[in-house]
Amino acid sequence: MKKIKRMVAVAAVVLLSAQLSEANVFAVNPYNIYYEGGNPLSANNVSIEPESIDQLVPLLNSDVVSTTPVYPENWEDGYVKDSGVCYPSKYYTIHEGFSPMLSGAPDSHSFTISNGKFRADVDILNEVTEYLGEGDYAIAIRPNLNFIYAGWSIYSDANCENAIDYISPLNYNDGRIFLELKSTLYKEDTIVPFVTNALAFGISDIDAAQSYKILSEGNELNPEIMFASSAESLQPEPGIPFKNMFVDSDGYIYSEYDPVTKDHIETTNRSNIYVQLYPSTQADGVHFVFGFAGNAASGIEYYTIKHKVQYDTDANGEITGIVDEDRYDGEYASGSLYRAKNSYRFSHWVADVDVFLEDGTLIRAGEPITSEQIKTVVVDRDIKFTAIFEIDVAVPNTGASTSETNAVAITFSAFGILLGALLIRFLPRFTHRKIGFDK
Repeated sequence: MKKIKRMVAVAAVVLLSAQLSEANVFAVNPYNIYYEGGNPLSANNVSIEPESIDQLVPLLNSDVVSTTPVYPENWEDGYVKDSGVCYPSKYYTIHEGFSPMLSGAPDSHSFTISNGKFRADVDILNEVTEYLGEGDYAIAIRPNLNFIYAGWSIYSDANCENAIDYISPLNYNDGRIFLELKSTLYKEDTIVPFVTNALAFGISDIDAAQSYKILSEGNELNPEIMFASSAESLQPEPGIPFKNMFVDSDGYIYSEYDPVTKDHIETTNRSNIYVQLYPSTQADGVHFVFGFAGNAASGIEYYTIKHKVQYDTDANGEITGIVDEDRYDGEYASGSLYRAKNSYRFSHWVADVDVFLEDGTLIRAGEPITSEQIKTVVVDRDIKFTAIFEIDVAVPNTGASTSETNAVAITFSAFGILLGALLIRFLPRFTHRKIGFDK
């Protein structure tokens, strides 16, 4: 019933807008994000798992991130003033009546976010405006941040003193901007999406009249895949009259605000939710919507967990390479180097847990693994590899070093001694024979 009433209200606004200005074309919101209804974010609709959250590590949001437009010619240079600091930015503008792209169409404002180890390729599939009125509105990115800005003033100078006059700020009234995006995560310099069983998408710092919705089929926002460190952190400090809300029926989060007074929630990295991404979503790229009713910025963030990989030997060898390493979930083990003790040679490795290779091969705990296979083991838990050595039957136990690198040399040395003895034995015969070249 609420949706029916909403549709009637929208229709009335459209008619009124058309009467006031034929040029002011209203683009219908196709995402069913209405900033009304639902329930406050809480332990009733978000799983509270502080220990799991503590294990998460960011893959992109670091101090060395680089955000770069795929088509630089479609972006302008400017500056944004965020928390009182002036930052360089790249931006383009949209306006009411902006002709949106068909959802899923190629985008001229694609950009990449990279930190040298991981890369996210981000496509802006659609831009939808709602009740914006006159003026142009900026969509911006910063070269060293994995956030996308909407509705900010853009400045022409590095001191942020001269705002570009034709760009209007989004000012917490009825006007809204919705950006439909698709982001695919890769290991740097690869073309195959990074897929793991423990990847989360971050919805961070929920406030400022923002909204969030995941469109990936089967991976829509729901209580079973949303996690937070505490229930208290999902809402602003007590005394603030607005709440961060979740509309279960339409699968979106929004932060309340008052379009008349323009009051809204304003916090600093307080309300954070981590959304589990299924492998199929990772392979296709996560498909989502960021909504803005005021000037705000939303992060494109990925998180996973790290595992400890250890390398050891039995009593008949020693590790000469790395003894342990941290690997992101889904990465491959690096392997290590070893040396056999006297009279032994390397046989194989074993793992203390079942492991899968890159090609899907399952190797049970305790079964033989080659050194080459270790480098294709998919790390999805803590693993301890142990190098196993066996007696080198080709080498007598003389107490001398018999590592693998020395065994062959020792064998040839013994052969040389034997050959020398034979030469001495037959030398008198050689000296009494007469060798002639004439026939």
